[in-house]
Amino acid sequence: MKPKFSPSINVLRDEGEDFGYIPTANADRIAKEILQSERTGTHAFQVIGSYGTGKSAFLLALTNTLLGKAQHFGSKAGKKLPAVVNLVGEYGSLMAHLADQFEVKRDKKDFRQILDAIHQRYEKHGRLFLIIDEFGKFLEYAAKHDPEREMFFFQQLAEFVNKPDRNITLVVALHQSMEAYAHGFSVTQRMEWRKVQGRLRELTFNEPTAQLIRLAAEQLSKQKQAAPK
Repeated sequence: MKPKFSPSINVLRDEGEDFGYIPTANADRIAKEILQSERTGTHAFQVIGSYGTGKSAFLLALTNTLLGKAQHFGSKAGKKLPAVVNLVGEYGSLMAHLADQFEVKRDKKDFRQILDAIHQRYEKHGRLFLIIDEFGKFLEYAAKHDPEREMFFFQQLAEFVNKPDRNITLVVALHQSMEAYAHGFSVTQRMEWRKVQGRLRELTFNEPTAQLIRLAAEQLSKQKQAAPK
C-alpha cells in the first residue's frame, strides 16, 4: 500500500494508476469468475456490495490487469490486449449514455444501433469488457422514467453479451440487488425487472472484518513496522 493514497477511487480518473491494490480472497475469486467468462455461458455479471467495501478499487485493479498495466489476481494480460470500456453511472438513461460512449448519432439512439456499435468495437479488438461502476444510478433513473423501455434495453444488452460466440463481458457494480430499485412497481413490472436481473450472474462483494484485519497485518509485516501495543 502506498504511503499516500486517495480513499476514493474513480475507474475513469484513476485508470493506469498504481494505487497499491491488495486483492482479498473474495476479490480474487470474483476476478477469476469474470476473467474465465469467455469459456463459460455467462458473460454478464452484477457485483453487489455495500458502500465502502472496495468495489471501485476492484474494478480498477481488474481494468489495469486486463490492459497489462498491473498484475493482480494471479493473472496477466495476453499478447493481444482486449478493449476495456469503463463507465461510471449517473442519474440518466443507460441507452443515451452508451449511445454517446459508442458514438451513435443522436437521431439514431435505437437499441439495435447501440448494440451494433458495441459489436463493431468488439470485432475490432476480438475481446471486449464493458465495466459499469455505480450502475444503481442508471436503475434509479429507469425506475422513475419509462422503466419498461430502459429495462427492455438492459435485457437486450445482457442477452447480447451472453451469446456464447461473442467474447464480450459485461460487469456492473451495485450497492444492493436490482430488485431493491423497483419501488412502487406493479406486479407485472416487478416480474419483468426480476427477469432482467436473472440475466446477470450475482457476485457478492462484501468483505468480512476478519479479512480486512488480515490484510492490515500482512501489510504491516511487509513494511516491517512495529504495531503499537
